[in-house]
Amino acid sequence: MNIIHLENIGKKFTLKLHSENPLENLFSKFSDSKLTEEYWALRNINMEVEQGKIIGIIGRNGAGKTTLLNILAGICTPSEGKININGRVSSILTLGAGFKNELSGRENIYLNGLVLGMTRKEISTKFKNIVDFSELDGFLKVPLQTYSQGMRVRLGFSVAINVEFDVLLVDEIIAVGDCSFQKKCLEAMCSFKKQGKTMVFSTQDTGFIERICDEVYVLENGEIEFSGGPEVAIQCYQKLLDEKRFSKHL
Repeated sequence: MNIIHLENIGKKFTLKLHSENPLENLFSKFSDSKLTEEYWALRNINMEVEQGKIIGIIGRNGAGKTTLLNILAGICTPSEGKININGRVSSILTLGAGFKNELSGRENIYLNGLVLGMTRKEISTKFKNIVDFSELDGFLKVPLQTYSQGMRVRLGFSVAINVEFDVLLVDEIIAVGDCSFQKKCLEAMCSFKKQGKTMVFSTQDTGFIERICDEVYVLENGEIEFSGGPEVAIQCYQKLLDEKRFSKHL
């Protein structure tokens, strides 16, 4: 059964342009000048994802990976096309999203859980599991502003995987964590797969892609360059990187 269906998805942004004349840029703030340009971050995206599959999204910086995950998460709406997700979505897409620096780790667990759609009762029931996975029990009373980036990732990921989800979306911020935590995340994903959960994550870590993915989508300039098995997808991605390096020397 397909749990994710995307049909001809496109996302358009309107960019404000600046004149080559510095004076015009200065006075444009006080005028009705509307120098804009349309930019398609995604175009012609078609995906069919079966339940229980682990899907990788790979591509160079600016290829459209994060925009695609934001659409899947419902954070932004597509400009064109149809999207259908048959299940509850949990996500960790932006480092620190749903967190408040002045609040303690304990308070942020409740805050982030509520943002992800959990009830206060659900959070209380799963609080120990969240803390145990994050290994941050000694830091729950201190403000989040004292946490390192790695600690924030631990906390955010630990909350996200304790939401009752059918689809888990993860941006490449897991790479911020240390090696032991990355291994722990990998083991958790394998466990979720056995439970029939579906996962979609973006990364530039080809080793991670090769170890865990069933299918991989390679994005380039907002479109799907390739979709298929991890091995061929990595070759396609590597070719794109090599072409970029070569073009710099022309």
